[in-house]
Amino acid sequence: LSGGEETRAFEAKITRALSSLSLEEQYTIRRIYVEGLTNEEAAEADDCDTSTVSRRKKRAVSRVAIILYTDQYIKDGGL
Repeated sequence: LSGGEETRAFEAKITRALSSLSLEEQYTIRRIYVEGLTNEEAAEADDCDTSTVSRRKKRAVSRVAIILYTDQYIKDGGL
């Protein structure tokens, strides 16, 4: 794959991984990693506790990492 094709393929994987998250997890990821809010600011925006935001963020990042790792593992012939 060329550089542009690799980038598009990776973006498609990220989009697929993010779409597998619950809406709350998607909102949390967007607020923290796209909008640049702190956990406290995201909690205020979502009207929830900071611990809730922390749990959502941890769960979402873990799920995305697992999906991306599994895709790469399968691509490399691991399964």
